[in-house]
Amino acid sequence: LGFWSPSPLQGFIHQFPSPPFTPSSDSILWFEALCVAAALDFAASRDHPPSRLAVFTDNLNTVQIFDSLRADSTYNPILFFCFNILLHSPISLHVYHIPGECNIVADALSRSLFRVAAYYQPLLKLHVFTPPPLSPG
Repeated sequence: LGFWSPSPLQGFIHQFPSPPFTPSSDSILWFEALCVAAALDFAASRDHPPSRLAVFTDNLNTVQIFDSLRADSTYNPILFFCFNILLHSPISLHVYHIPGECNIVADALSRSLFRVAAYYQPLLKLHVFTPPPLSPG
């Protein structure tokens, strides 16, 4: 997992946690949604949280679940976590699709290609993050 923030110039990485189900082809959606939750958690924890947060992902299904608020019940803990933050913060969250090749730094971080991320953002400071705690849906 990986995400980055251009302001401040910080990148966040985590080795894949275990999903709450048997891994399958849908696992990437769970990881991508969890990464959106981690980015939102990071933004909300700043001294001055933003009023608007744009998160870019190369996974259209992730965009759709945050746009429609509809997903398989497996993803409810992630959505509940996010919307609990949104209810108690000034943040308006928008999740947008972007091809991975256009989001080079995030794509490199998610693949543990740290030299590639550093090539495109030489001043990027990397941190290890812990995924947000999720309650059963």
